[in-house]
Amino acid sequence: MPAFTFEKISPPANRKPAPPPSKQHPKQEPGLVGRIVNRLSEARAKKNIHRKPAENSD
Repeated sequence: MPAFTFEKISPPANRKPAPPPSKQHPKQEPGLVGRIVNRLSEARAKKNIHRKPAENSD
């Protein structure tokens, strides 16, 4: 005899479809993580612009 059994659960009743998303979303400012990522990526881009191209040592 099994130590446990599975209970059959019926699927949820069909509901009305979700309304389509509105086209006008207010633009939100980035959160803390977004601001940190933006700052790091801008600094990295500036660093890569000023860096000389690497020479191959082959």
